[in-house]
Amino acid sequence: MKHLHKKGVWSDIKEAVLAIAILCACLYLVWAYILHGIVPTQNTLQQCTALTGNGGQCKSICDESEMAFQGLGCTGKNNICCVRKNQNANDVMLPSGYGGDTNYDFEVTSIDFGILPSGCSPDANGNAVGNTVICDPNRPYQIPIQIKVINLYKSIDVYANPVIVINGNGDNILVGKYPGPKVKLTAASTTTPISGDATEQTLTTTISVAAAQTAKDEYLEIYAYATCDLTVCKKTDDPAMRGIFNTNSKAVLTVSFETKT
Repeated sequence: MKHLHKKGVWSDIKEAVLAIAILCACLYLVWAYILHGIVPTQNTLQQCTALTGNGGQCKSICDESEMAFQGLGCTGKNNICCVRKNQNANDVMLPSGYGGDTNYDFEVTSIDFGILPSGCSPDANGNAVGNTVICDPNRPYQIPIQIKVINLYKSIDVYANPVIVINGNGDNILVGKYPGPKVKLTAASTTTPISGDATEQTLTTTISVAAAQTAKDEYLEIYAYATCDLTVCKKTDDPAMRGIFNTNSKAVLTVSFETKT
């Protein structure tokens, strides 16, 4: 009479776990093939962006809109792979504009770099979102910024007031630290909007970056904001009396601190 030998529950569990692991690995390879067109190399497997379907970014701190994965393809100071919880939401919540009325208002149209300082040069690969420059790391910089605006109504004084986001961290934003000199926006008409006929005028400012803020792989995102804090502008923003603070959040510059190859 033959005896049937049972492998036991523990053996069954180990086989099930192994089968699940193999299945997951196979699914990942299929996913990677679809995403990249090839089976990923070991180097690709270690990248935060590749592992998250281009949805991740290496940072030192993740903000509240992101999930944090320590060491997932990220090393050094920015060793956390941050992945947006909502892929359709912006990574950074920029401040909203305020103030302005039918007597006093203006429009921010664009932002650009001035003459780049030594150690900085345009990104040879370009950038789909905005203009990008690459600067040598671990050096202090004075980076000139030009913001263009047009007047809409009566004449007012306006100055550049860019918003700076450090390393894509929504909790690390500089606002109002680098105001530029005031520029008079002269209206062609005091009774009707003139945006269609207005001439762009350039506001300037300079961003000071200390060497301690330019470590390798650090980066700045600079958004186009401008301000009018005259009494007439403050009256358009009762009761806060802050003046007019306008933005063009689609216009952004990027300064990346990298060792050039």
